[in-house]
Amino acid sequence: MKGRGFVPTQFIYTFVVGACVKQGNLEEALSLKDELVASGRPLSLVLATSLMKGYCDQGDLDNALDLYTSVLKQGILPNVVTYSVLIDGCCRNGNVGKAFELYCQMKQTRVSPNVFKVNTIINGFLKKNKWKEALVVFDGAVSFGVVNVFTYNILMHWLFNADKVKEACCDLWDQMEERNRRLVVSNHQLQCG
Repeated sequence: MKGRGFVPTQFIYTFVVGACVKQGNLEEALSLKDELVASGRPLSLVLATSLMKGYCDQGDLDNALDLYTSVLKQGILPNVVTYSVLIDGCCRNGNVGKAFELYCQMKQTRVSPNVFKVNTIINGFLKKNKWKEALVVFDGAVSFGVVNVFTYNILMHWLFNADKVKEACCDLWDQMEERNRRLVVSNHQLQCG
């Protein structure tokens, strides 16, 4: 682009970096980021978040989290998309503890967690058989009003698979009934009677 006298804008860099990340070409995305920074322009949150996603997609949580820390040091406040990328990346790469830490930071900075992030973290904890931790997230999400029928389905499914039918039927089912939630998966209803 520059060879033809065209100087890309911040928007163009951000768009192309995002496209490179989507294609799995993190190396080119990082090269473009370096070019942008070398031209004296600041790194935007959107561009940084795209790079974090690229790192997470390649299983490189360390660099994703280093970039997150760098963004914070520059005084750039993460948004729900940034947190979502990192929480998903941490859970996909087996670091649910870090995902929960980011979830807590998200709430502390008054970025509202959505039901998808809550479900991701709960599911991540349950995959590691950490019921108590999943329940802490669930209870907090209930108090914020950020649960849906899928949240309950995730918990019910795990409880039945863990042979905890009593907890599923007596505790969680009753709670769902109180909140007028209905399970999508009908065989849970059959097992609870």
